[in-house]
Amino acid sequence: MDSKELISKGRECFDNREFELAYMLFQEAILLDHNGDAYYGLGRMYYYGNYVRKDRRRAFELYETADEMGADIPSVEYIFMGDKRKVGEYLEKDEDMALKWYRRAAEKGEEFGYECMGEIYFARGDYEKAYECFLRVNSGSACAKYHLGYMYEKGLCVVQNIDQAIGYYRSIVSGAGRWDKVDDHYARAKRRLAELG
Repeated sequence: MDSKELISKGRECFDNREFELAYMLFQEAILLDHNGDAYYGLGRMYYYGNYVRKDRRRAFELYETADEMGADIPSVEYIFMGDKRKVGEYLEKDEDMALKWYRRAAEKGEEFGYECMGEIYFARGDYEKAYECFLRVNSGSACAKYHLGYMYEKGLCVVQNIDQAIGYYRSIVSGAGRWDKVDDHYARAKRRLAELG
């Protein structure tokens, strides 16, 4: 079997809870040609503690190796990897590495990656990059709308425009569903509207 066949069989075994065999197949694929997808499969085993002792630090190291080797990692995993790097869970805190993972997610069509990048850039005071990221979020995200509104309110990298800011804040408050009302951005938008009249 070549490494692609080994990985395919390893994934099948993983899904069927045949973890010992999955582990051996991923290991064999790595020995054959250092295939990134095999590193990713092995990383999942360490993350969940399937056949091996659960070791989230090792899992994330394997995920990072998998990415470097061109593995096909789901966009949601990149978000997860970025979140853990952002706060320093399992590996050292590294916002630049978090940005890398969020960017990978965004490149795969996950617009939440742009939102996450925007929050880091905003916190750093890099408002131009934050603005570009938040504009790419088309899902109606309260987070993106709040930050865009705040940037217009304060004139951060854009011409100050209170009406534009109010428009963003109102769209959060008026479009809020049951779950949005527990979001911090909803409460902040309500406060900003109250202050701006």
